[in-house]
Amino acid sequence: SQMLGLSDGLHVDVHPIGLAKAVINYNGFLTVPQAGNADQIARQFLHHNEGLFGLSNREISNLRITMNNLDETTGVTYMKYEQVIDGLLVFDSEISLTVTARGEVVIATAGQIIPGETVNPSPAFSIENGIAAAFNHCGITLNLDQIQGVKHKSENGFAHFANPLGEGREDILAMLVVVNVHGQAVVAYRVFVHVSSLEWYDTLVDANTGNLIYRFNIWLDAKGTVYTSSPGLNETNARAVQRFLPRFGVKRKDVWLLGTSTTGNNVDAYLDRNADEF
Repeated sequence: SQMLGLSDGLHVDVHPIGLAKAVINYNGFLTVPQAGNADQIARQFLHHNEGLFGLSNREISNLRITMNNLDETTGVTYMKYEQVIDGLLVFDSEISLTVTARGEVVIATAGQIIPGETVNPSPAFSIENGIAAAFNHCGITLNLDQIQGVKHKSENGFAHFANPLGEGREDILAMLVVVNVHGQAVVAYRVFVHVSSLEWYDTLVDANTGNLIYRFNIWLDAKGTVYTSSPGLNETNARAVQRFLPRFGVKRKDVWLLGTSTTGNNVDAYLDRNADEF
C-alpha cells in the first residue's frame, strides 16, 4: 500500500506551518512494493498521503521533475520535483523521494511548498525594477538605464543581464518566482547580485513592493549546525554552529553552495528563516 500506517520506526519531521518536512521509517521502507515507474510511484505516494504534504491532486500533477536519476548498481531511483504555481516555480520547494527497484518508497522530503495558493504572475514591478531594488538592498544604487537588456535566458529560467559594476563581476541573474512567507504565496524576483570578491548575494525582492524578503551572501554566509566529531564516540558531544567558508583560489563559479538547501545521507541543511541556527 502507498498509505502510511502506524509503525514503531516511522518518523516525521514537520515544518513550522504543519506540513511534513521529512518522512522516514527507521525499521524499513515507507511502502510495500508497487508497480509502475519511479515517477508514477512517487506521485502516487504524494496523492495517497495528502494530509502529510497538503498538495491537491492537481498540484501534484503539476510538480516539475528536476531529477530522475536511476542508480544502475542498486536499482534505486532518486526523484526530485519543484512546485509550480500559475507557471512560476516556488523557491526552495524541492520535493525528494527515493524509490527502490521493487517500487518501495524509502524516504520522502519536502521543502517550502505552498498548498492551495494562487498568485498573479504579472506583478507591479518589472524585472528591471526588481533588479534595481535588489542592488539597493545590497548597498548599490542603480538607475534603470544602467540595467541593460536581457543577454540571454538560461535553461534553468534565469534571465542574464550585464553587470553594470564592471569587469570581473558575474552577470546579473534574475527570475520571477513564488516564495513561501509564513505560509503565504508571495511573488518575488530572485536576483543574484555580484558586488565584489567577498559579496555575491542571492536575493529575493517582493515583486509588488520592492521590499527585501531574503538576502544571502553565497561567499560568506554559509553555515550550519554540525557534529564536530562522531556523536557515537562521545555521548556528551554537542552540535555546534560552523561557518562553511568558500574555497578561495578557485574559479568563482566553483562555489560549493549556490542555494538554500542541501540534503544528503549525512546532512539536511536548509534556509534558516527565523535565524535561530537550528
